[in-house]
Amino acid sequence: LQEAISKSTFVFVNADEFVEFPRPITHKIVYVGGIAVDKPKPLEKELKKVMDAAIGGAVLISFGSIAESKKMTPTIKTAFVHMMRSFPQLTHPNMKAFVSHGGMNSLTESIRAGVPIVCIPLFGDQMRNAKMVEKRNVAVLLDKQNLTADALVWALKTVLIDDRLISAPHQLHSARIDNE
Repeated sequence: LQEAISKSTFVFVNADEFVEFPRPITHKIVYVGGIAVDKPKPLEKELKKVMDAAIGGAVLISFGSIAESKKMTPTIKTAFVHMMRSFPQLTHPNMKAFVSHGGMNSLTESIRAGVPIVCIPLFGDQMRNAKMVEKRNVAVLLDKQNLTADALVWALKTVLIDDRLISAPHQLHSARIDNE
């Protein structure tokens, strides 16, 4: 691999240079973060109707396409149910927060949308990704091993009211646009 890279004209990295940890790079490195992220499509009629009728904001909870919710422990499932009871008005056309596993594409989409994140990494690169966005004040990081309803409520309240977490995704997205 090292030999192939050394002979390559460019090395494309699917990461956002404004989110990545600082590190030395050569002129061969080309960041293409978000290359796999499709342009947003209009919501389906039924979902749009629900979102338009909402009044308090919306929080999207997604753990990607690989993690199976049926494999979550009963404690974790219960924590999510109790957390949602603490926020009875979370639907609105404007997405207010994103609870995610910390997959790179999910984080990129959230930053591009200007939405703060609650990261609960499950495996692989997700812990590193979550640490990167936490360092950039775009996310709050929770440990899946110690997940409780109180921790979820605290994290969601934090991303919904902390001005740094609300403005940082917009600032990162603006920095990307200014440099394109």
